[in-house]
Order: sequence, then C-alpha cells, then structure tokens
Amino acid sequence: MHFSEYDTRLAAYAVIVDSDKILLTWFVGNDHAPACWSMPGGGVEFAQWVPLGEARSLSPRADIVDVALNTTR
Repeated sequence: MHFSEYDTRLAAYAVIVDSDKILLTWFVGNDHAPACWSMPGGGVEFAQWVPLGEARSLSPRADIVDVALNTTR
C-alpha cells in the first residue's frame, strides 16, 4: 500500500506567542471536521522533518515567512 492511501496523516502545529497573545487561525471546516479556531499548522509530507513541515505551512496559513525553529520539548 502506498503511503498516500492511508487514512491517517501526520500534522504539525505551532504555538506562536507574542507577549500575552497567542496566534490562532480560523479553520473553515470540511467534510471531516467542523469550523473552529486552531493553531497555525497543517499536514507534513511523507519523510519530511516535522519542524520543517510546520515552518512550510506557516506562510500560506498565517502570512509568516521568516521562521526560526525552536525544537525544544
């Protein structure tokens, strides 16, 4: 089975804080999930480093183009 045929897909989301504010984006919903507020993020491509996948998804979702990755746990 090809990886694209699986029902589950890995996603990554960012917690972006500025002073006492947290950045949220509006998810408009689809056939599988209702509309809601969410942290900016999205699907990660197969074999992609997860922090890089998250950085890639920030530009179209939150208009963020310069991303410094903090991979602390």
